[in-house]
Amino acid sequence: MSVDQASTWAPAEIVAVAKWERYVIFLILLELLSEVAFLAMAMVPRNSGSDAAISVIALLVLVGRVVVLALCIYGVYKMASVLRKRAAAVYAVCMFLPLVGLIVLLTLNSAAMDVLKAQGIKIGLMGANRDDVERYANQAGVGAPLT
Repeated sequence: MSVDQASTWAPAEIVAVAKWERYVIFLILLELLSEVAFLAMAMVPRNSGSDAAISVIALLVLVGRVVVLALCIYGVYKMASVLRKRAAAVYAVCMFLPLVGLIVLLTLNSAAMDVLKAQGIKIGLMGANRDDVERYANQAGVGAPLT
């Protein structure tokens, strides 16, 4: 999406982009932690003395990975829809591929940042500046944006 397309967005859509951009940043962090935990469990030697404990930890890591995957699929679909991507379902399906999913998250975050910057909203480490989004929402008459 080019930045000049962002000028045709309704104020409510810009607020939704800011909301979902924060969510996607949170998902990027969860995805990274999930990947590291999953890889760490793959490197644990299987002949150690506490196989039961390792099995329980591995099960918890696997359950955590499935939860993160479900959150990512939902978040990517919603973010792609908010950004008017035609293939939102394809983006969501890409989340099943470990590193491809991370690239999809980063790509959607970059597109959201372009839209928000085009509207004059500052972007910080954890997403759109909350004060800027609230000011934008109040000027546009949208209401409370980031709850």
